Amino acid sequence: MSTSAGLGRTVFRVDRPFAFSISDQRTGAILFLGAVADPRG
Repeated sequence: MSTSAGLGRTVFRVDRPFAFSISDQRTGAILFLGAVADPRG
């Protein structure tokens, strides 16, 4: 298993609904799917 860290600061502002996925880097298989309907709470 490998990990990496970013070099610098990234701002990720979420102000609307969104979907996301986590996938295996080697196989491309989707491991998890999620959605946030109201990111404000």
